[in-house]
Amino acid sequence: MNSPIILFVYNRLGHARDTLEALKKNYPAEESDLFIFSDAPKNTDSDKPVSEVREYIKGVTGFKSVTILERPENFGLAKSIISGVTEIVNKFGRVIVLEDDIVTSPHFLQYMNDGLNTYEKEPRVASIHGYVYPIKEDLPVGASELALASLYLDLEPGRSLSISGERADAPGVNESETLAID
Repeated sequence: MNSPIILFVYNRLGHARDTLEALKKNYPAEESDLFIFSDAPKNTDSDKPVSEVREYIKGVTGFKSVTILERPENFGLAKSIISGVTEIVNKFGRVIVLEDDIVTSPHFLQYMNDGLNTYEKEPRVASIHGYVYPIKEDLPVGASELALASLYLDLEPGRSLSISGERADAPGVNESETLAID
């Protein structure tokens, strides 16, 4: 099952365009329903940029369906996300959530859908994330667990580090590993 995608946009046309262009390059974008929530301007300075974004999103294609929800009043980011996610989750049971400044890899939707399908009935998994914590330097090839863990900031004993994604040194090779930090 492909999860519906929610995108929250406001007044940043360039960011929204970059996010949507990257998302369209994903498999299975063409088999996914996209819901775009567009918040209303909070002041007159935002009228024109919000209108430009709203005009752009009306032409979005490349998805199974595109549903645009234009807020008639400004909700603000928190209220917009909470109400939008609640609405779509209540309808579909799960969702992939993006804001307008996220540029995804072409494998993002597949990764998210695979994770949501794999852990759908696992009560210990609350969410699947596509974020990798910033590291100080490039990951070395063949790194030991201790060397790899030392690259990450603020990792303490007793915590786990899950790493997954496409290897930069071997395009097309996807790996996943969970490390326990002792």
